[in-house]
Amino acid sequence: MHSPGFLTALALFTLQSSSWAAVYLKSDVQKKLDTADLVAEILVVGREAVSDPAYFTALRVQATVQRVLAARTNREQSVQVGDRIEIRAAGGERNGVGVLLSGHPRPYLNQHYTAYLNRQEDGVYAITGFDRGLIPIGGVDRQYSRNRTDGTNGEGDGPFLRWNPKFFPVPYYIDATSMQTHADFLPAIDLAFKAWATPENLTIQFLSMGCSDKARIENDGLNNIILLTSSWPFDADAVAITRSFYVSGDEAHPGAILDADIILNGFAHDFTTTNVAGKHDIQSIITHETGHLLGLGHEIDPKDSNAVMYAFAAPNELNKRTLKANDLNGAQEMYQGLADKVPPTSSSTMCQLRSGQGGCASVPCPVPPGPLASLGALLQFCLLFSGVWIGRLMIARR
Repeated sequence: MHSPGFLTALALFTLQSSSWAAVYLKSDVQKKLDTADLVAEILVVGREAVSDPAYFTALRVQATVQRVLAARTNREQSVQVGDRIEIRAAGGERNGVGVLLSGHPRPYLNQHYTAYLNRQEDGVYAITGFDRGLIPIGGVDRQYSRNRTDGTNGEGDGPFLRWNPKFFPVPYYIDATSMQTHADFLPAIDLAFKAWATPENLTIQFLSMGCSDKARIENDGLNNIILLTSSWPFDADAVAITRSFYVSGDEAHPGAILDADIILNGFAHDFTTTNVAGKHDIQSIITHETGHLLGLGHEIDPKDSNAVMYAFAAPNELNKRTLKANDLNGAQEMYQGLADKVPPTSSSTMCQLRSGQGGCASVPCPVPPGPLASLGALLQFCLLFSGVWIGRLMIARR
């Protein structure tokens, strides 16, 4: 029998349990680090998860200053060793619900860090520079990281985030409204997912479900790829963000991913499939974000800057189209095994996008192309999709 707390968590699940991931420009991150108000070595002595209007959950972290490395404002020059400061960090877990922003660090209790901080109007500090702004003292010695329910950099002890391989293939949709003038993006998106599904020694499988005109940036039961060209609600330096919904770390089947959206920052960045100068290669960016969707964190020291999961992106960069050794090592740790791969489907065929309109399905069982178009095959296709999501719901309810 489930506890009342878990039932409450399930009731809140569709609204509040999420994970975010980002890829960003190296120069922008360095600028954030160079202009931080305070750079200090800190010891985390307390933290509390609280409701947050932007990210659903945030952490209020109490830390003591162990050493001041830089103070760039008159106010920060008064900070002394031994002072206690409060830091606000994105994400956390409360009421059985977890929120994770990959690329946004989550401090752990009793841990020492070098922290790059900016003081907010209310006097609370915020970590700047994404996951480069909170560096564990002592370092790490791995080539890849996996997201955990209790943090973002893989250094905690919470359960790992992952899809249950029993319910592969993972279906994904294209948002018709935002992609209506970008039909050329669709084959590149399919190739990005294919990069992770192709290796024969991985159980990973994906299935293009066509497109939807009902996509929203929330837990709507659809894994959507969305291009936002206005009202970007996150840090403008992020080229793309992935948000995944998951079972929190203190419940049954912790870390089970149930839903994910990849959100492209078309407000501050441009994308291309033909290597147009100054634009980001859409296939490389989606390949990186798909790694986050699977549960991988960023490439860490000693790092391979050519790896797909390396945190930084650059315009006209094509090397993230192809998985490197460290990317495969991380994927094999999560999803090693043989599987009968499902035949690939085409987003281009199933999403007949035209200039100014989207001719797509808006329900979670579109008519598939080619040999699946018969009634019997269509039923089989819909049963496959339904079975995947019924199975995930059963996981959440156990």
